[in-house]
Amino acid sequence: MAAVEGVLDLWEHYQVSACRVDIPPDGCRDIIVSLPSSGPNSWTLFALADTTERKVVASDTTLLGARLRPGAILDAENFLGLAQQSTSPPDDMLKRLEEFVRVDSHVEEALALLAQSEIRMGQCARQAGVSERSFQRLVVENTGKTPVFWRQLARARRAAKSLFSTDDMAAVAYENGFSDQAHLSREMRRWFGCSPSTIRQDAQLNAALSQSGYA
Repeated sequence: MAAVEGVLDLWEHYQVSACRVDIPPDGCRDIIVSLPSSGPNSWTLFALADTTERKVVASDTTLLGARLRPGAILDAENFLGLAQQSTSPPDDMLKRLEEFVRVDSHVEEALALLAQSEIRMGQCARQAGVSERSFQRLVVENTGKTPVFWRQLARARRAAKSLFSTDDMAAVAYENGFSDQAHLSREMRRWFGCSPSTIRQDAQLNAALSQSGYA
């Protein structure tokens, strides 16, 4: 599918047999349309996740999805209302997302600053040219999540990715700003539902974290 403004990725997947899929938090909202071999199509908008979610995918089902850019602002009610009533092919509807999505450059800048671990929260606000209170309001009003959420998500995703290339847990903890290995373990369980050692061996999680997302 061609690129769509405000959309990070457009994808398609065919599921042969039923399975459970673990979906780690990626800082993005996804719109997914399920096309079963029999029965009606179904459209779903997934909210920002703050932990890994397990979904069941039915057999003989095609999934079409759009992963929105972090911080993208969607007119969900009007898009889903139109999509559910439309007789157009679902992939054509996904291409029309740009009519219902807008990207605020100030929000994108704020999220980009929060993803940089070396910049303190107050510095993020100053670099954005606003007070800390205004910075917080900008992020919360446009994403529904606090700056702390975005900062911790970015750190957790970076750390999890690091675990796939090293077995030095102490180094991963230190390099990603955790106080110690115990702190790293708690945060990995919080965000991904498993220990650092389990993450290192999870090929599915590795593949999921390699896909487009926040940080």
